[in-house]
Amino acid sequence: MKKLERKIYYLMAGLSSVSLGIIIFAIAYQIVLRLGRNATPWSEELAQLGLIGMVMFGLYVVERDNEQLRMELIFSIFPKTKLPLEILGNFLNITLAAFLIYSETLFIPSVMKRATQALKIPLRYVHYLMLACALIWILAAIAQTVYEIYLLMSGKKGENK
Repeated sequence: MKKLERKIYYLMAGLSSVSLGIIIFAIAYQIVLRLGRNATPWSEELAQLGLIGMVMFGLYVVERDNEQLRMELIFSIFPKTKLPLEILGNFLNITLAAFLIYSETLFIPSVMKRATQALKIPLRYVHYLMLACALIWILAAIAQTVYEIYLLMSGKKGENK
């Protein structure tokens, strides 16, 4: 199970890095072409899709490493609140991921026959990607929450993972 989880982690981190590379390429290409007054709409679209990919793939990486936004100041002043507040934050992440999954399932039927303007990529594929990444994110958030509840119940003070 650990091997599968590690492979998913590296796959998601790699895909997020590739998406960042796509963004950099598309923006650099657009800058070079604008110098010659030859703007291309597909490079802007590619950068937007790259941003969506980078964020959605990165959600799992951030959740697994427990690196989401936190209030370190509160943790440093009240160290005993760290684990309960992280558990509360994980429940909020789970709620957000569940809302994203729900809204994507409602939204996908409306984009079944639509495509992006310049690249002609079917929009349903973009939303399928978002749905799949949100499912992986919610699974990671649930696993992280179960682990932190275990730490809280057992009285262990160890750092996560």
